[in-house]
Amino acid sequence: MTTTTPSISLTFPSNFANAKLYVKAQNACGVSIEKVKSISSKPAKPLAITGPVNPCINSTNLVYSISPVAQATSYAWTVPSGLTLASGQGTTSLHVNAGAVAKVCSLKVGSTNACGTSGKQILVVNVTSCIREFEYNNNALHFIDSPERIDIFGTDGRLIQQIDHPTNENSLADLPMGIYIISMRFKDHQVNEKIFVQSN
Repeated sequence: MTTTTPSISLTFPSNFANAKLYVKAQNACGVSIEKVKSISSKPAKPLAITGPVNPCINSTNLVYSISPVAQATSYAWTVPSGLTLASGQGTTSLHVNAGAVAKVCSLKVGSTNACGTSGKQILVVNVTSCIREFEYNNNALHFIDSPERIDIFGTDGRLIQQIDHPTNENSLADLPMGIYIISMRFKDHQVNEKIFVQSN
């Protein structure tokens, strides 16, 4: 296009990635040397983050990665409480360590360039104890650390028994033979398990 002003207004399509803008000055005596400017857009949001979604507490060197994004020059990771950064900030591959407490947290990443940062891609990470909190044998529940409460339900959802502050070993032999749902409420989480009480 030709204009008599030193500025122009441009409209870019939604899928614009990059282009070059060329301009020359002109008068009755001739045309100047052409100048060029590269134009690029903010990069797209990264695709899915891959990596372990249920790591154990105190796990080290957990790797989370994304595919490279066109026009991105760097990647901005947001490492939540529950994970700590080991290495890889600014790249497509992040290395983190899990904390010492079981926690659900959100790992985020956006792609960046000179024009800005994209929207964030999110991966929910559930840091777990990876320790089986109980064993069930001989019609008894055995705990390493006892829950605050045990609720025992029938398969029809009816509450049959409630045990507050149970001990490390809790016999269920007084229940009629059958299948039960055991809800164990620990300090910061809850575990539900289906068990079968056998006849004595």
